[in-house]
Amino acid sequence: MSEKIVGEVQPQSYMANTRSGYGFVLFDRFGKPTCSITFADQDEASKAREALVTLLASAVDIA
Repeated sequence: MSEKIVGEVQPQSYMANTRSGYGFVLFDRFGKPTCSITFADQDEASKAREALVTLLASAVDIA
């Protein structure tokens, strides 16, 4: 199962269950993949994704 996260500000994040674990991909404002991270645990992947998206969104607001 996967979900597409689209916030008011970039970046966007796509999370999916992969063969090696649970991971997510960050996209820039043009839709280009910029980073992918995989975790063995789904909860840790979800927490990390939320924290990273929040951090990057804050940086966009500051800039």
